[in-house]
Amino acid sequence: MTTETEQTITIQRQTDDGALYQHYQGQSSPQACYVALDIEDGQMWATTDASIGNGTTARNYHGIERRYTLPGPMRSETVNALMDELTDYAQVVLNHSDVEWDGHNHVAVLRDAAADAESVIERTIDSYEPDYHVWDAADWFAQDDTIREALRAGQTVDELEAEWGDGDGTEDSPYLEGLSSYLEMCAADVAAE
Repeated sequence: MTTETEQTITIQRQTDDGALYQHYQGQSSPQACYVALDIEDGQMWATTDASIGNGTTARNYHGIERRYTLPGPMRSETVNALMDELTDYAQVVLNHSDVEWDGHNHVAVLRDAAADAESVIERTIDSYEPDYHVWDAADWFAQDDTIREALRAGQTVDELEAEWGDGDGTEDSPYLEGLSSYLEMCAADVAAE
């Protein structure tokens, strides 16, 4: 089955600044994030890789869902601007690719123009920097005693979590990973004084 398409790229806009950051408990690093392009329906979106290790979907394995790895988590505004910038090249990939039966599976076949456009997509992505900032809570507070001082002054763990737990991922207000456990540890230290 060969599919020549007259479809256009449809971008699924990212609305959650933290959506491209996923760090599973017990894993040493966060999940990779990427921009995906489905060459059958023209959908383009950004997401994280839900697989641990080297697992993937059949659609990705057979090249129907193209994945372009991002350098790290990005805020929604940034990744939406990136997808806007990639739209013309993604359209070339869509227009110059087919899905064919290879005797075992439906697989993507990219013609030269599509392969060239994918090279431009990858170079464009490489020009972007991650801008969703995440810190381990213990590292963020390592240089001062802000939390312990607040606990000594009578603030509760819940109040501190409400105050510090709404980091929006900016450089000045990063998402603080492990905040709850760090606050509990500090509360135990203060209680033991």
